[in-house]
Amino acid sequence: MLRKTDIKSCVGDLRLWIPQYRQYTYPDVFLIRGQPVFQEPCTDTILNPCLIVEVLSKFTKDRDRTDKFRYYRSITELQEYVLINQYKTEIEHYTKAEGNSWLF
Repeated sequence: MLRKTDIKSCVGDLRLWIPQYRQYTYPDVFLIRGQPVFQEPCTDTILNPCLIVEVLSKFTKDRDRTDKFRYYRSITELQEYVLINQYKTEIEHYTKAEGNSWLF
């Protein structure tokens, strides 16, 4: 599906740097539109995801919904945030709207 687009997927092998909060995270999956922007001089740390997916566990669900989502919202390129519950059939999908607000 992504082969004929300029979107690349990353799964667990790259970390994400969030400059505003000076935080590194390891999203379960994220997508990048266009060329990846790396935190120099690193080549394993990305700055520009357009979509982030987190799989919720008993231990991570609260942080994924609160602190991490706050950090992620500071990323200009980010347009979508998806949370997948691994214990029941449930997906939360947030999209960026005008004025930097987020819709559930």
